[in-house]
Amino acid sequence: MDPVEAPLQWWAAGGYAEVARELARTRRPDDPPVTPLSCRRLVHRLIRDRYRATGDATWRPRGHRGYEELRRKLRENRALDHDLV
Repeated sequence: MDPVEAPLQWWAAGGYAEVARELARTRRPDDPPVTPLSCRRLVHRLIRDRYRATGDATWRPRGHRGYEELRRKLRENRALDHDLV
């Protein structure tokens, strides 16, 4: 079972503000600046990549309600396929 990436865990725990805070904390001087837009793009790219890898509809949220549902599933550790052996 693949764990979700750290930015997705941060997003589930505290939204884009938490992603920005953690990325700023781990940022090196030569990295691009952390902005709310860059955090949003990172999270959406990781969600899209996860959908492409798994094909699971959970990873294709629609609208605000879909993203909140995905965040809730990530917090409750229900977004992953636990049936894999």
